[in-house]
Amino acid sequence: MKTKLLVFALLLTVMVTAQTQHKRMNHMQKVKNKIEELEKIKLIEILDLNDEAMIKFLNRRKDFIERNSQLEEKKNKQIDNLRESIDNLDEQKGKVMIDEILATDEEIVKNRREFVYSLKDLLNNKQIAKFIIFERNFKKELKELLLKKRTN
Repeated sequence: MKTKLLVFALLLTVMVTAQTQHKRMNHMQKVKNKIEELEKIKLIEILDLNDEAMIKFLNRRKDFIERNSQLEEKKNKQIDNLRESIDNLDEQKGKVMIDEILATDEEIVKNRREFVYSLKDLLNNKQIAKFIIFERNFKKELKELLLKKRTN
């Protein structure tokens, strides 16, 4: 009887923990979606594009973000593999792994460069400059806001 009670209590604990994590993940996804929508709204205001140009811009930006996320995920896996191999890493294997990470970094920069250059048929240089400045400032303000929230 005690064993059944213990198993039941353990299962109940696991279920409650899983449910709490699921709620937290849903909340985090909702917050992320709201931030993305706010970012789009601000971009629309700043770039002052007509509807057709804005749709094209947002579609290109979406493609860029997806590709960039794939590259960041690839880089994170490479770094995880490096971390897991660190104790048994010889010079040659270390060089290969580091070179792969740096090559992925170069892909990330290339992806961004190609995205910005692809905007030249939609935006003038002043608008591209506004976009670049906005991106940096938005990320910086978001980071500061999150850090401030953590300390409170």
